[in-house]
Amino acid sequence: MYVVLEDAEAVMAVAVAVVPIVEVVIAEVVIA
Repeated sequence: MYVVLEDAEAVMAVAVAVVPIVEVVIAEVVIA
C-alpha cells in the first residue's frame, strides 16, 4: 500500500514538472 502511494506521489510530481514544459512547447509551436 505504501509503495502504491509513493508511486502515485512520484507520478504526480513528474506530471507537475512536465505539464508546464509541454505547455511552453505547445505555445511555441502555435506561435511559430
